Amino acid sequence: EPRALIEELCNAADSISGGLRVIQVMTGSAERLAEKSGSALRLLTPSPGPKSRKAIAENRAELLALSMFKLLAAILEGQLKIDGVLILGKPVEQGQATPGLIADVMVPAWERARFRALELNDRLPRLDSSLLNIKEAQYVVESSFEPGELLDDPVSDLSRIIADHIVELIPDGSTFELGVGRALASVADALSRQRRQLAMHSGIVGNAAMRLIKSGCVSRPVRGKAMAVGATAMGTREFYAWADANPLVALVDSRLAHCAELLAQTPHFCAINSAIQVDLSGNANSMVYRGKKIGGIGGVADFAHAGAQGWASIIAIPSTTPNGNSTIIPKAEAVSVPGKHVTHVVTECGVADIRNLNGADRARALIHVAAPQHRQQLAESL
Repeated sequence: EPRALIEELCNAADSISGGLRVIQVMTGSAERLAEKSGSALRLLTPSPGPKSRKAIAENRAELLALSMFKLLAAILEGQLKIDGVLILGKPVEQGQATPGLIADVMVPAWERARFRALELNDRLPRLDSSLLNIKEAQYVVESSFEPGELLDDPVSDLSRIIADHIVELIPDGSTFELGVGRALASVADALSRQRRQLAMHSGIVGNAAMRLIKSGCVSRPVRGKAMAVGATAMGTREFYAWADANPLVALVDSRLAHCAELLAQTPHFCAINSAIQVDLSGNANSMVYRGKKIGGIGGVADFAHAGAQGWASIIAIPSTTPNGNSTIIPKAEAVSVPGKHVTHVVTECGVADIRNLNGADRARALIHVAAPQHRQQLAESL
């Protein structure tokens, strides 16, 4: 996130007549806007972090319950009018900058905003992406700090079992999207061992993309020379050093990254994502748990839509929560991905192939991958 620009914005918010509404897609590790969010400055985010979730619970901020492609459409169609945009960029040659680590809706917003502010950080990696003309910015500041890290989710025996089930659904030569979450922590390593000639088109490219390319698993270009394409790049210091000026990884904005229609035309496109609940209709919930808003929709709905039209849309989930409650439930509290956009649900108990299944048949397939101790109660709910 553009730390210097955000701090200036926070300091100025109280003096701006009418207040500010600020959309932040990736809330960053500091979450300064979430701390400030209130009456003078109100944060809207589709991907809340811990501080943003607290602000939403306290009604100081708002969850944008939109997929990334719908958020893009709201910006392009003027439903969300963008007056100004703040971008953290990487300065490059001839008066240009890349949009740093995030392209998603930032690049389209830059094109439409009346006011553009650019923070140039020379310590960002240079990624293959759109170029911004620095002269188009009305305000430019410089900074120099290491980008925040996104660490790998911890691997477990459960995640390894889930990954082995998932790999069986992904053929050689596929193009795939890989989400984040503990249920998916072992998928990259399983693919590296068992699959070849893959290409990656994901929301986030990071450590998993690096390992998959190094292993030879992801070896097919998907855009130019790039074998892994995403809307955002986030990982560890090792990833940033590897990705710097590396043509094998690239960023594209949401017009390409999250367009289900285009992705569905990609040969054998597979979407691999996680959730916190799946109900007996196949609806996946990643937003609300026991009445609390804990997450957003993000790009999951867009990729799942594409996968359902393509080769597969997989939702992976442990069969129980840490305290033993079933994650397969009669009815989801909220719907992040509708059941019609889910083809497979994977738990450590197996794979429910729910393509072309409706009603009771779909429910029975999902009960089969629920934890054994919860199956009878789920069956009685039908």
